[in-house]
Amino acid sequence: MDIWADPASHWDLLGRIQTLLRLKKYMDEQAKSAVFALARSIDSKQNLRNGHSERLLAYVERLGESLGLGDEDLHELRIASWLHDIGKINVPERILLKPGPLNAEERRIMQEHPVIGENICKPLKSLRRILPVIRHHHEKMDGSGYPDGLRGEVIPLKARILQIADIYDALTTNRPYRGALPPEEALQTLYTEAGNGWLDASVVLKFSQICRDGEYFPVRGRTMLASYYA
Repeated sequence: MDIWADPASHWDLLGRIQTLLRLKKYMDEQAKSAVFALARSIDSKQNLRNGHSERLLAYVERLGESLGLGDEDLHELRIASWLHDIGKINVPERILLKPGPLNAEERRIMQEHPVIGENICKPLKSLRRILPVIRHHHEKMDGSGYPDGLRGEVIPLKARILQIADIYDALTTNRPYRGALPPEEALQTLYTEAGNGWLDASVVLKFSQICRDGEYFPVRGRTMLASYYA
C-alpha cells in the first residue's frame, strides 16, 4: 500500500522494512486477539458459561503430557482447545442450541464448522500449525468422520487428543437439551466408541487412566452426554 522512492541508503531501506515487519506482527497479534474473543463468545453461548474451555484445557494438557508431547506441541494443543469450534460462528443458534436431534440439513450445516474454523484462522501465520487440529477434530479412526474422512494415524495426534477430551467433557457437563452422565459411564461411552472404530483406543485408555487417577480430574458427582458430537 506504499510507494517507495529510491532509498537514500541500504540502512534507510532496512529501517523501512523493519518498520513494516513490526507493523505486520502488531496487526497479526491484533487479529489473533479478535479471533480469541470470537472463540470465547461462541464457547460462552454454546456451553452456557459452564467452564468447558478451562476443563478442556486441563484435560488436553495432562493427556498430551502423558503421551510425550513436548512444550511446543502442548502450547499448540492449548490454543487449539480454545479455537477448535470457532467455525460454529456460522451455525445458527436454532441449530447450535436445539433441544433435540438434528435433522439431515441441520447436521450438514453443523458439520461445516471445522472447515469454516480453519478458514477463519488460516490468514494468521501464528495459528497455521493448529489448522490441522481445527479441521480434523471430528474425523474418526475408521474413516467415517468429517470433513475429509481421514483414517487411523493419518488423523493428527493432537486432533485425536482434543476430540477425546472434548467428548468426555460434553458427556460429563449438564446442558439444557440433555442430562449428564457420571464419569465412569462417560468413560465407558468412550470405550464403546473406540470399540466401534471411531476413537483412538490407545488414547482413550491413557485418558481413562488419568481420569481414574483423580488427582487431575476429580469426580464431580452427577455430571452428561455429547449427542452433538455425532
